[in-house]
Amino acid sequence: MIKITHCHEMKEGDVFVCGDCGLELTVTKSCGCADESACSEQGFNCCGEEMQKK
Repeated sequence: MIKITHCHEMKEGDVFVCGDCGLELTVTKSCGCADESACSEQGFNCCGEEMQKK
């Protein structure tokens, strides 16, 4: 089972990668939402799949 990553869990310097196309995204600023429920429940996707923390 793949864990869905929510924006409030992403920290500065984290790198997320797409297992299909290899796209890599680096977090340059952490989420500043005061309410964690404000973040999307759909996770962070590329090529139809959840991106994984590298």
